[in-house]
Amino acid sequence: AASQRYADAGELLLDLFALQADQPVAARRHYWWRRIRRKMRSYPRVTTAIAALLILVIVLQSRAVYSSHHRLQQINEHLETAATSKANAELEVQRLPTLLDTNSDSTDFTIDQENWSRLESSRKTFEQNIEQAENALLQAMALESTPGQAQREIQDLYQLLSRWHQEKGDPIQAIELWQ
Repeated sequence: AASQRYADAGELLLDLFALQADQPVAARRHYWWRRIRRKMRSYPRVTTAIAALLILVIVLQSRAVYSSHHRLQQINEHLETAATSKANAELEVQRLPTLLDTNSDSTDFTIDQENWSRLESSRKTFEQNIEQAENALLQAMALESTPGQAQREIQDLYQLLSRWHQEKGDPIQAIELWQ
């Protein structure tokens, strides 16, 4: 179209000089990426420094996101371990009244010994589960940046210990754990 042509040779000459100097020309549209690319070619050291800085920022940000995700994953694993151990300890608390109930007509020593063995086994299982839950929660708390779920779970764990001692008939130790 006639409107897109140069009006005279002077305009063409100006565009040729601009093209040679790597400046915008009237014959082309001025897209923003062309201007940026032209500036980048004009200042290669600055362009390289900016690109290196951007790469560094991206790498550091990616590392921070990965680290945060990994730490959150570890916290969740510890909380799951603690929840499983706590649930097992709760089962032992629920079993305790039946183990303590020795209302049998027989006074046979083997039955008492059997009940004692079951009770002792239950106590050991309970203590192992409590210890495992406590260790997992302490590890989760160490990874948390602010007090959170692990700290609340520790409090629940101590309440469970208190329940154990109440069921077992040891009120002094139960009261000490509540405090």
